[in-house]
Amino acid sequence: MSTLTSATVTISGQPANSNNVSLVGRISCYCTVTVPASYVPTAPGSVTLTRVDNGVPTAWGVYVQNKSKLNVSWSAASGTGGATISQYRIYTDTGSGYYTATGTSIANLGPFTAGAKMVTVVAVDSRGRTATSAGVAYEVQPYDTLAARYEAAHARLGEIEAARTERRAKRANISRFLKTLIQHDACVTEFEEELWYLTADRVRAYEDGRLVVCFRDGCEVEVQAQAQELKAA
Repeated sequence: MSTLTSATVTISGQPANSNNVSLVGRISCYCTVTVPASYVPTAPGSVTLTRVDNGVPTAWGVYVQNKSKLNVSWSAASGTGGATISQYRIYTDTGSGYYTATGTSIANLGPFTAGAKMVTVVAVDSRGRTATSAGVAYEVQPYDTLAARYEAAHARLGEIEAARTERRAKRANISRFLKTLIQHDACVTEFEEELWYLTADRVRAYEDGRLVVCFRDGCEVEVQAQAQELKAA
């Protein structure tokens, strides 16, 4: 009865007297044999999920709506009372349809809609009786949300790279500035055109007479020009 849950058994015989002499006719009786309801397969165990990125950047580390897929594996179930395991049903979400497999793994399921989900594996034996594994939860993230996060992160990375480039340029300017100053052993008391071009970047002049000298190392010095100096200029 490896494929049945119940069966009718017929028992028939030839009646005889006390001297073991057969009498005319036969006697038959019938009975139903039922496999106990407790005879169910063992449940699949150790259900393992493996994400298939399917074009999604691996660094994201999440299941993505309408993109990611899923590999599922589990340990084998076994039948009882002579039954065997005929198939496994793999549910990737509560209330959804299922995939089928005869082995202990299945690949490339999906892709899926967004939301929290649960994978269960159901063993079906040759009698049609079932046993269900413990569920394994996973969550599928909305694609639009992740795309927006990626774009924001990409933009921020561009800002960081631009700041690094600016700092490198500033460091190079400071190095040249210091190298030029070191070459002058004494204090500079007179205007030197070469030193000016090497150390100064620009000068900002204001209507109130203020002058702001911007040096190549990023420093700024503000001075108040005298009237005669402005007139001479």
